[in-house]
Amino acid sequence: MRILLVFLLPALVAACATTRRGAPSLDELLAPPEGPAVTQWTGDFESLREHIRTLARQAVEQSKRGKNDAAQDKIDEARRLILTFQGTERQREQLAEEYELLLTLLDELIEPEKRPASEAISLILTTPEATAQDLADVEAARSIPSIQRYVSRLSPAAQKRIARQLAVFTRTDRGRELFQRYLDRSAAYRDTISRLLAGRNLPAELFCVALIESGFSEIAVSRTGAAGMWQFMPATGRAYGLDQDRWVDERLDWIKATDAAARYFRDSLQTFDGDIELAVASYNTGPGNVKKAIRKAGGTSDFWRLKLHPETMDYVPKWIAAMIIYYNPKHYGFTVPPDDPPRFDDITIRGSLPLASIAGAIGEHPEGINNLNRALIRKATPPDRPWNVHLPAGSRDKLVANLDRLLQSSSVVWLAHRMKKGETVAQVAGRYGVGVEQLMAVNDSLADHLPDEGEVIMVPVGADNTKALADFQERQREEEVLATLEPGPGAPAAPPPPASRRAAPKKIVHTVRSRDNLWSIAQDYDVSVDDLKRWNQGQIGPGNRIRPGQKLNINLGEAPDQPAPVRYTVMRGDTLGEIAKRFGVATADLAAANGLGAGATIYPGAVLQIPGKGRPLAPEAKTHQVQRGENITRIAADNGVSVAALMAANQLTDPTSLQAGQILTIPAPGEKTAAPPSGKPYTVKTGDTLAKLAKRFGVTVKELAAANKLSTKSPLKAGQKLTIPAGKGKDIWIQYKVRPGDTLTSIADHFNCTVGDLEKWNRIRRGAPLAVGQSLKVQVKK
Repeated sequence: MRILLVFLLPALVAACATTRRGAPSLDELLAPPEGPAVTQWTGDFESLREHIRTLARQAVEQSKRGKNDAAQDKIDEARRLILTFQGTERQREQLAEEYELLLTLLDELIEPEKRPASEAISLILTTPEATAQDLADVEAARSIPSIQRYVSRLSPAAQKRIARQLAVFTRTDRGRELFQRYLDRSAAYRDTISRLLAGRNLPAELFCVALIESGFSEIAVSRTGAAGMWQFMPATGRAYGLDQDRWVDERLDWIKATDAAARYFRDSLQTFDGDIELAVASYNTGPGNVKKAIRKAGGTSDFWRLKLHPETMDYVPKWIAAMIIYYNPKHYGFTVPPDDPPRFDDITIRGSLPLASIAGAIGEHPEGINNLNRALIRKATPPDRPWNVHLPAGSRDKLVANLDRLLQSSSVVWLAHRMKKGETVAQVAGRYGVGVEQLMAVNDSLADHLPDEGEVIMVPVGADNTKALADFQERQREEEVLATLEPGPGAPAAPPPPASRRAAPKKIVHTVRSRDNLWSIAQDYDVSVDDLKRWNQGQIGPGNRIRPGQKLNINLGEAPDQPAPVRYTVMRGDTLGEIAKRFGVATADLAAANGLGAGATIYPGAVLQIPGKGRPLAPEAKTHQVQRGENITRIAADNGVSVAALMAANQLTDPTSLQAGQILTIPAPGEKTAAPPSGKPYTVKTGDTLAKLAKRFGVTVKELAAANKLSTKSPLKAGQKLTIPAGKGKDIWIQYKVRPGDTLTSIADHFNCTVGDLEKWNRIRRGAPLAVGQSLKVQVKK
């Protein structure tokens, strides 16, 4: 067994004025909200296997009667019995096989909506042949303005492809049931998705891509590891800024994922010269495959003449078929409910809190908070970064009133436990004094399979559980995984072991399961996908495909290329000054490394980087959704960054171009950001002239003309494509409205100018007071 890390997680144990029966216990906070108590099997092994099979048969019968909740209860009972069984190693291997069969049954009976739409349908039905009526419906769709362009001038073969997909949703009972379910779900998301698409000048019809990807399910996960409403693969999600680590998976945050999808489509449309069919095809198969197909087809950009993977050749027709129904639902007997967007408050929490304790503080059920914050895969805010938590509308003030009490209350220590050969979940739970239900609640991987040797599961331990913590520290010493840090007096660490005594990497062979993908395997073993590929060269197929039964090599304990960053988990009673003294660093340096003020309050559970020790951590960035009435100066001021840094982080050249619903990346204080692009595309609108555009974008007419190989007197035509140059450092004048607490000094700091500059630009007398709402002119470097 290897213990990898410790994080503190504050928990609610004191009575809370907003709850009716006092604070929930630690077990209540970490256990699932519903479900019977766990009891261990007292009979022999064969009778246990027969009982599990009986429960599975009963689940099938309940499902046939339409009682999915009862079926779920039967399968959950079987899962608990398997997880708590402590027999021989051979018996546990046999139970692991039963577990796989049980989870396959669960997929087919109860959880098709947890899969993307295409997989949910494929589990139940096959694609029917198109009828004459289906073909007539495709032809008739030319009269629908929103989709006329997609169905005009189609070949008979293309019409047939669309008609077949139309038949799936309209002429099969299961297809109709699923499509209506997707339409019902869409009511919660339509308004926000439409605004985010419009904010990036994208076609509204891309809304239906989410319909065919996931059926608007926030929790959909494909067999290949794509996740969330927009079904991002791990690498693509990271490329578009969606964090995925031990604590969060932002692919499951539908708002952030929608913005990432919008940026993907923006880039793809630019790549394929505005051809939306090719952009949609690339969303399914990747732009590289589309480009290759275009080359093989002699350079044609007509999607219908390309030879792509069969799945992709059906993907665009499926999208068009979904649009035909969506924009004409009554014709097919469907109903589209009115918009019902979720209403929620936001609060930023620095330090780790379980969502269940937040729910208790505001008098809400934990499930409601969990559903608003699906990206938090441990059902807790991450301990190593500030996190924006969604709360039920109207509850923010109630949480603020209790937040200090929550953050200062008794804590839970998170241990990363690496499973030993033959070790069971029940044994781990018993060793640390926690319940199996608690481990199931905070480790989603236990819902997929029994853990193998070398896999990591997270264990929440009460801060007052001195026996478990002492055992943990002793195991750290035995396994020689203490940090190579030599702190000052009183620091809870031991000297590093001699290099000659370091254990060699341990090699493990992992057998791929039916639900596995490279991302999930990497998460289970706390390694990277790149490492898995390196260790298994030649065994992993295109698109990172692996097959059940395949053997993969995993090397645990391999030395990293760079020293790991040194982190410290804040304990109750700690201050910045004391921690700085303990590790021999300056308080100001410690504060700056973690984005804090020198006198900031820190809470148990917060994880700090110790500057100058190990590999520096990358500064954390967060996002902000632009609200109606906001401008770039206000957003920059609210987040403690300069306008120039904010513009650079978002590749903006025009500070007045923000739109409500747009998602901005907020750089961490002091983070170096890339300069804005050398030019950006612009489509000429009626009435545009070179002079007007030059003034709007802060460049000279000469610069604009030169960037587009035009003369300074060239006329422009609507629809003409231009490149807007970034200019040569020319300044931009913006207006800033004074807010409560502002001073000339604080405003000057935000905009990287001097107080004298502000006084000169606005003809302010030295020492004159500012008035809230007063408008100031500010000069910003591009």
